[in-house]
Amino acid sequence: KAIHDYFFPDLTFGASESVQGRHVTAFDPLSVALQYETAYKGLWSVFLVQGSPYINMEYGSVTPIIRAFTTFETIGCPPLANSSFVGSKHRRRRRLEGYGVCYSDLDTESQIKTVHGVQFILTTTEGWHWIIFTSEPITLEFDTRIRTTVQATEPYNGAFRAAIIPTNKTVDDLSMSSGLQRLVNHAGIYPIHGDVTWSFEAMSKSNSLFSWGGGSSSSSNNSSSLANQRVATISIKFKTRSFIPTSSATSPKPLLMLALPHHAQ
Repeated sequence: KAIHDYFFPDLTFGASESVQGRHVTAFDPLSVALQYETAYKGLWSVFLVQGSPYINMEYGSVTPIIRAFTTFETIGCPPLANSSFVGSKHRRRRRLEGYGVCYSDLDTESQIKTVHGVQFILTTTEGWHWIIFTSEPITLEFDTRIRTTVQATEPYNGAFRAAIIPTNKTVDDLSMSSGLQRLVNHAGIYPIHGDVTWSFEAMSKSNSLFSWGGGSSSSSNNSSSLANQRVATISIKFKTRSFIPTSSATSPKPLLMLALPHHAQ
């Protein structure tokens, strides 16, 4: 008898170039950095950081490619509330305030859809919506007949982030998604390393004692035991990189991470 655990990824990120090797370049209690090398001396790194709502990657002279578990329904520009369309029916340009420009172009003969910019929405046939962020403008192609891959038109150098949009709305209704707005606002800064430290301090008389069975108490009955109590403080710090150069006058939004409610208290 054997137990088989099958892995079915919703999306697969890779490169159109053949991969020659991969290895772990760094790790810590909260993250692992994995680097892939291609036959043409290109490389890309994946930063697997606990708590990050995004998939975080960096490409260097590599042509990104995205594969779906089944097929893609479409790819386009984010329908944000503060954007507007200009252009013809088959060439749509969406202006995004503060986030650059995205436009799409459909070749009616080849049925190849091209999108160019720094933010894109991917929708799979299962109804999942993903948003893609890039630190540099990139051009992606999508064959609307085959529908299995989305691929860059040339090697790319820069950061590449992806996140699933927590909503069951259609693409046209995504502008009302608070989850999408939050992902957009915090996309410009991403974690690459995590560090955990802790310290212990003696509890003062002004502190309350916490009992798992009966809540908190600060009565005089507990005063005699305060001298033997210590408070533990756990600190989590992340090393980050930003889409915007540190010398820029415009600062990105704070790092967005996920946590359980009692971790955030």
